[in-house]
Amino acid sequence: MPRTTTAAVQAVLTHDWDTETDLAPFIEAASSLVDGAVSLATDRSLTLTNPEIVERWLSAHFYKYAADRQFKGRDVQGAVTGGAFEGQTAMYLEGTTYGQMAMSLDGTGSLRALSKGQHASLLWGGKPPSDQIPYWDRGY
Repeated sequence: MPRTTTAAVQAVLTHDWDTETDLAPFIEAASSLVDGAVSLATDRSLTLTNPEIVERWLSAHFYKYAADRQFKGRDVQGAVTGGAFEGQTAMYLEGTTYGQMAMSLDGTGSLRALSKGQHASLLWGGKPPSDQIPYWDRGY
């Protein structure tokens, strides 16, 4: 269930919003990613203190990141067509200022980890405490 509203995302987008595009799909995508960030933060015993604000900026990022939104200029000269795009697709959340803001609002670092596909886990590969021998009884 989304935490933010269309009006809140519109306020963030200001002049970047075309006033016609439905923002619901972008809010839904952002909500899904923020749910993952909240879950990852909880697993790390951390708390994402402002998930609604992060979701708001992330929704704006997804709107802006859509391919047709990144196209910022075009040149047409006879049969030659060219253009320019903002950002790079390999930059993930860093590809727009909205995504950068969303990551900076997440003090847990969970959003950055999810966007890069990075998260660590630790698994104990030793014996359970009941089977361990104290170092003073090992006979070294």
